[in-house]
Formats: sequence, C-alpha cells, structure tokens
Amino acid sequence: MYINYSGDVKQFECFFTTNYDKFSDYCTNYSISADVLHDVYLKIHKRVSMSGFTDTGRITYVINSLVNTNLNEKKSLKNKNVVYIVDDNSDKIEINLNKIENILQEIDDHEKIKVEEELQAQYIVSKLFKFLQYEIRCSEMELMIFKIYYLSKSKMSYDKISRMTGVNKNRITTIMRKIKEQLKLEFKNYLQHDDN
Repeated sequence: MYINYSGDVKQFECFFTTNYDKFSDYCTNYSISADVLHDVYLKIHKRVSMSGFTDTGRITYVINSLVNTNLNEKKSLKNKNVVYIVDDNSDKIEINLNKIENILQEIDDHEKIKVEEELQAQYIVSKLFKFLQYEIRCSEMELMIFKIYYLSKSKMSYDKISRMTGVNKNRITTIMRKIKEQLKLEFKNYLQHDDN
C-alpha cells in the first residue's frame, strides 16, 4: 500500500525554510559545515517523503541529525588515508592525507626554525650593543650613529646621517671606522666568552 506524503513534504520544506537561519547559526556556533546542514536537509526530506512528518520535536530532530552527521563525517575523514577528487580533465586525483600532514608538520618545523633564527639574531644584536657600550665604551653619540646606520630600514649613507644628526661627515666616518675595526677584532671572541 502506497501512502502519499506530499503534504508532509511541503510542511517540512516550509518548517525548514522558516527555521533555516536558526539551523545555520547553530552550525556556525558549533563549527559545523554548511554542507552538513544541506546533507541533513536532504536526508530528512527523503525520510519525510517515505514515512511522513510529525509535529513533535522537529527542531531537536534536525539538531540531532546535524550533530550525528557532522560526527560521522569527521570519523570517516579521520579513518581515510587517501581522498580522491574528481577532475574534469582526468578520472581522479589522489590526495594522500598522511603526506599532507607531513607537509604541514614540515611547515610548522620551518616556522619554529625561523623563530629560533630571529631569537638568535635578537640575542646577537643585544650582545653587540652591550659590547659597544661596555667593552669598547662608545659614547651615546657614537651608539646613536651606529644604530642609525645599521638599524634603519632604508639604506643610510654617511652624508644622510650627517644631515639627520648635524654631526660632521668626517666625524661619522671616523666613528664608523673605529667601531667596525673593534667588531672585527674582538666581537667574535666576546660572543664566545661572555656568559652574561
């Protein structure tokens, strides 16, 4: 015996349309993909067309279906090692999830190395200024000129520094020569033996 549930299907469609924003917000709040919401709609639509639509617990039923479908999809993705994506130009493209995880791990490791290199560079710069200030006893003006020359984002010439600071260009040349010579002679040794 065939029962026609077309009235129930229309009632479900009206109910779902009316409450779509609520369901969509629920998905957003609980990080459930919009695709899952649409899959749930199709599944419930099929059930309603086969067995009817009741008035009790409609919203709860949809929410429970959302949660269960989302969990099932996550489990199935976790258990798969290879995913196939169909392409118009070829039969399928194989994606190995383990390889993707390895690549992501390598990127993460690379980022850690970059951070370590930046920290090491900061450490060396701090040691450099400590060396200039306490070991070769640069004056504040000498330190300022050195910082302007080496730490400026744009390339600084002695002439440009002279115009900025009002210090004679010959004096800047003398200061930079003195600092460079001391760095060449003593800084590497200072780095290796300084414990503080």
